[in-house]
Amino acid sequence: MTKFLLFAALFISINIYGQNLDGIMNVKFGSSVEIVKKEMLSRSGVTLDNKSDTSYLLFKNVYFGGRETLFVSFKFYKNKFHTATVIIMPAFEQKLADLYALIKSELDTKYFKGKDYPNADVAYIWEFSNPQSKDKLKNTIIMNVTEYLNIELTYQDGLLAKPVLEAKKAKDKSDY
Repeated sequence: MTKFLLFAALFISINIYGQNLDGIMNVKFGSSVEIVKKEMLSRSGVTLDNKSDTSYLLFKNVYFGGRETLFVSFKFYKNKFHTATVIIMPAFEQKLADLYALIKSELDTKYFKGKDYPNADVAYIWEFSNPQSKDKLKNTIIMNVTEYLNIELTYQDGLLAKPVLEAKKAKDKSDY
């Protein structure tokens, strides 16, 4: 009986807290540019924007969570996908706050209850453990409202994005 209770407690804790975020829209973090193109262009009506290159892919006519998007972008470092951004514009008849609350609730239900993002007026974050990271860098989903009153969802692999963020910091510091 004790073994059963221990197993049940472990199973429940894994299901609640051990969830993993390994990508978005059937595209795994670390996928190459070609794999991302193939997966995204296999979706009905999706097109690749001509602003795309080997470090950044921009797709139009994408539905995400049953909602039309302005675009979905994928960023790469050394041909490995590390960050995706989804921009959703509320339909004319739908209020921004209502759509934000609905998407937040859907993600809370799919994964777990996220939390308010520190030092931001309107932003919410879900943090996932990253089994490949020795530095305990987390994979994240961040939801916020843009200056244009759209909803932005950013899916990021903390380990794969680390060198990109470090390079940006170094470049920013070089301005001084």
